Amino acid sequence: MSSRSRVEAGPGDSGESGKRLQVLLLDYEMAREDERVLTNVQAAMLSVGVALLAGLAALISSSCQFQTRGPGAEDCTQVPAVLLAATPLAPLSLFSYVVILGAVATVRSYYTRALEAEIQRAVPIELSALPGLPAASFVELTTEMASFRRGRPGYRAIAVLVLLCNGILFSGFSLYIVLALPRELAVPTATFYGACILLLATEASAESFRGRTFFRRLVHRYVDRGPVSILAEYPRRSAAGERSLGGYLLWPRPQDAIKAAFVPITFGLGALSSGETSGTELARAVGVWLILELLIYQARYQWNDIRGFFSDLEHTAGEDRRRLPGPATAAAARFRISGIVILVRLLVAAIIAVALPGLDLVVPLVVLTLLVFVLGVGYESLRAVENQPLARAGGPVAPTVVALWIVVGGGYVIRGLTGLALAVDLTGRPALLVATLVTLAAFGTAFVTLTWSLEATNFAWREGLCSLVWPKTELLGRQHVLTLARWLPASLTGADVEDLDHTIQDQDVTPGPELGAARPARADAGGLALWRPLRRRPSWSAPYVLATTVAGGAGAVVGLELADPATGAGATGLAALLGAVLAGLTVLVASPLRLAVAGAGFAALISGCWALGSDRPWLAAVPWIVVVGVHVGFGEQSWRSLKYPWDALSGAMAAWRLGLLRAAVGPAAWDQLTGTRAAPSVRPTVVSPVQVTVVPPVRAVEEPPGPGAAESPTERAVQSPR
Repeated sequence: MSSRSRVEAGPGDSGESGKRLQVLLLDYEMAREDERVLTNVQAAMLSVGVALLAGLAALISSSCQFQTRGPGAEDCTQVPAVLLAATPLAPLSLFSYVVILGAVATVRSYYTRALEAEIQRAVPIELSALPGLPAASFVELTTEMASFRRGRPGYRAIAVLVLLCNGILFSGFSLYIVLALPRELAVPTATFYGACILLLATEASAESFRGRTFFRRLVHRYVDRGPVSILAEYPRRSAAGERSLGGYLLWPRPQDAIKAAFVPITFGLGALSSGETSGTELARAVGVWLILELLIYQARYQWNDIRGFFSDLEHTAGEDRRRLPGPATAAAARFRISGIVILVRLLVAAIIAVALPGLDLVVPLVVLTLLVFVLGVGYESLRAVENQPLARAGGPVAPTVVALWIVVGGGYVIRGLTGLALAVDLTGRPALLVATLVTLAAFGTAFVTLTWSLEATNFAWREGLCSLVWPKTELLGRQHVLTLARWLPASLTGADVEDLDHTIQDQDVTPGPELGAARPARADAGGLALWRPLRRRPSWSAPYVLATTVAGGAGAVVGLELADPATGAGATGLAALLGAVLAGLTVLVASPLRLAVAGAGFAALISGCWALGSDRPWLAAVPWIVVVGVHVGFGEQSWRSLKYPWDALSGAMAAWRLGLLRAAVGPAAWDQLTGTRAAPSVRPTVVSPVQVTVVPPVRAVEEPPGPGAAESPTERAVQSPR
């Protein structure tokens, strides 16, 4: 059947084809008009960029850096070296904008050609003045001349010449300036502009010589993501996709970035205590911090991911944990390239330490590397023992599991002590050193056990409405996580069910199989990855409760030692007791009250330190509030919010934008815009530009449906035993 016969198949089809043709023609007209405007803008930008380069070259030639000899040298203008180094930024911004416009032009070219193909299918006519040439083929025709793949050789040569001339002109101008700069400024300037030129050349090549591949990848990304309405709530992730190998090697543990805050926090406390920090000390601290977090610890994480590669692939929340990507069949290749990157990271750390002798980085980085990997050897040895049954379910906690909690918490000791040692000389202050070690070890244990308690929810599933089913503690390789389930709630309350069901609706998480059926493949399916189990009042024997209490007492001593180094033993003992009592009271209440109790405890500790004679009682209470504040924050976390903290921020911003938009257009216009009118006592959720789904508040149902009645997931969700 020909194209014409397909179009004229029937009255119904012709009506639909007419509407389709109108949309295609309108889209084509808009694309052509946009192309004309963009062509003029590109031409103007290129001419402005060349003129700007010429003007700047003439201007800087009159500066004293370029007038070292000859007539007129005494009349030169003294230009600061930093300002001179920044001169190429103006043409760089223009050329960068031209490259951005070029990327848009590439997308438009391929998209317009696709529109032309669709129009030609809908209206298969030829131009009578040009026999054989179909209508709506202008862009395809110009492509025959201008394409870098199949265009005219002369045109391609001219286009390449334009790119080369601009690249050589900007590169030469930048080099001309770099050679006149002082050596300490010339190296970073040359590195920056060299990287910019390389980036521009790469992007220009991608959108010109490899434009077809560029467009295909862009289309695939758009199709995979799908269109998103500007009025809909922001898209929540229901399951994270697997990481690319390149992204993993660049940053193995982005979700552990919060740990990088420990060095700056403890360094800041030490700097406040000493009252003076030189520029060299600050630069040394920044250098040690960046190398420790970006190179040493990331290499350690890569080694851990190699050791646990196969177990991570089988983890229930493996996609959320974002470890070394699979598949299992590529294990050898993954291990090889990850091992190479580990060595490269450590080599780069050593090169930086040797290349900056003024910062004295060699000794601290060698010590830190040894500590990180010695602790890593202990951790991996304990994990190997954990692959054997250690304890029966409900029995005493296995010593290996407790040792794992403490060893992993030791990483926080390394980080925190590093920051404090970079600001304060600890060799002559044994009380501060011991108190810091105890605080960081206890805090690290609390942090780890709180995190793993949330991870344990990935292994449980709902049975019925409120009952929870946990796997046996003997699950090999996961006993350090599942042991913590004994301190988590054994069932859901009505408030938990209501909170979970509303969160599932808001976050677009598929409820999965019917409740009471077999265990779902992912924790998302049952919604427990969104459960916040730490909100309830915990048991006093929970490891994170005991550890936070100890850390609170020792943290009060650390604060007192930082604020007043000459504090006596009696005052130190009273501060430890007061800090431990206040920390214990804070963590033993339910989450809604913890913040208020923590604030009251902070004020009480400041008053107590002032009564003990501290000149800076606020500083003495800062370590305590940091320790307790982290525990309070965990109380409002689920496994999903812990791993994706930006989702909550994005949700709040989306709700704020929708509220602002509704206030701007007014309630009546908003109702017309969304196609509905909000009813009283309901909870509206905007899901598209033209639809609002009204979800009634969850309420208790006195009697469940009969055994013969059809029971939907929504009907089950509202049977909350409140």
